[in-house]
Amino acid sequence: MRCTWRKPDRLNQERKLMNGQLSHAITVFLAFFAIMNPVANTPLFISLTEGDEQPVRRQVAFQSVLIAFFLVLLFCLFGKLIFEMFGAPISTYTRADAIDDGTLVDVSTTAAEAGFRVPVALTRALWEDAVAWEDADSKRKRTHQDEAGRLWDVVWMGFLAFRAAVRENPSGPSLIVPYTFYRVPRKGTGHMPRLMHANLHAGPGDKGELVISIMLPGED
Repeated sequence: MRCTWRKPDRLNQERKLMNGQLSHAITVFLAFFAIMNPVANTPLFISLTEGDEQPVRRQVAFQSVLIAFFLVLLFCLFGKLIFEMFGAPISTYTRADAIDDGTLVDVSTTAAEAGFRVPVALTRALWEDAVAWEDADSKRKRTHQDEAGRLWDVVWMGFLAFRAAVRENPSGPSLIVPYTFYRVPRKGTGHMPRLMHANLHAGPGDKGELVISIMLPGED
């Protein structure tokens, strides 16, 4: 009877373990390389230390590398604990959340009638100042107003400003388009229309689609 010798499975397991560790080490190295970004930081270092003597530049480089090393070491050892203490660092507050809690007011239906082909929303501050209106306000002001008409003024003038921006820059409108319109102030006793300023922001939505937000100057 002839016996044959077979390699133990232990060798294959060790080989797989080494390959896994090597792959993990390469992944970690590439991640740190991208974070440190020496390709972009080298010209920055040269420009910041331009005119300094060689010993000073070496000292600055050594201190920078030393600080970066200890920061990386700190997060490698205690990163998980730090994130658990302070919670998730990435905000998950979306445009949909802002509409649900009333921070933004969705006016896409009226905006579509005005000519917009993308979702449009107003900030709550702009809505309260330029759109919100009740029957008691009409009696107090002695002038007839309603929210539908006031909203139309805001949206229509915004559409005209946005269309003009597109015509001036066909490759892509400005992200911020300032414009003006007239509205009767809700506060006070005056009943004459007054000029009001607003900013139209065009940018990506929750899924990267183009959306528009109209807000008061100074709002973000």
